[in-house]
Amino acid sequence: MNTTAAAFTTARETKLVARITSDQLIGALDAPVGSAEFLGVLAPSGLGSPAHFVGTRVDGQAHEDVVLVYGSGSRAVTRTWAKSLESTNEVVYALVSDTSTSGYVSR
Repeated sequence: MNTTAAAFTTARETKLVARITSDQLIGALDAPVGSAEFLGVLAPSGLGSPAHFVGTRVDGQAHEDVVLVYGSGSRAVTRTWAKSLESTNEVVYALVSDTSTSGYVSR
């Protein structure tokens, strides 16, 4: 799967961010990921099942953040997850920002 990776440099660090589309989300993984890949788990903001995607490591590293944009124009929604746990083949991301709600998001 191709994720769009971008490196953002702040005053303190460079952050690797994946930009994905809803088409790249998968329900379940049929086969193990390759050595340069990982299974990304996007934790839900409330009740419900997490979403998954297959990401590609950049220089051996998984993305620090994942950004999902869906919809268009004034109805575009952006959700951002930050890496919270990492194992050999799986990286879990916690929701940190969601423009579809005006409620409270906790990390």
